[in-house]
Amino acid sequence: MTDAANFASKLSSELESVVLAVPGVDTLYPTKPVVATIVGAIVDALSQRDRTSNLVTVTMGEAGINVSVAFRVLNPEPAAEVCRLVFDSIATVLDARSITPIDGIHVTVASIG
Repeated sequence: MTDAANFASKLSSELESVVLAVPGVDTLYPTKPVVATIVGAIVDALSQRDRTSNLVTVTMGEAGINVSVAFRVLNPEPAAEVCRLVFDSIATVLDARSITPIDGIHVTVASIG
């Protein structure tokens, strides 16, 4: 695994824990397309490397780092407030690790229940 891929994998795992700790977040959903998830799992198995996470996607774009997360919000927490808390939690981790520039933090409520 390259340094960049290793960094993204570790950061993704850390962000999964951070997002799951946000009040109102119940479940994380994959943010990568299904085909990419399946191919990644096959490559991980064939290369005997550690399984990479796909619940929080971390990528590098031209303008900086991008983070994407999709999750389920539990009632009675207001979805908009949970989104703000998730966004702020991710931004706090990136800031604490001095990860700049940030191109985008994409927060999606995939279900409410």
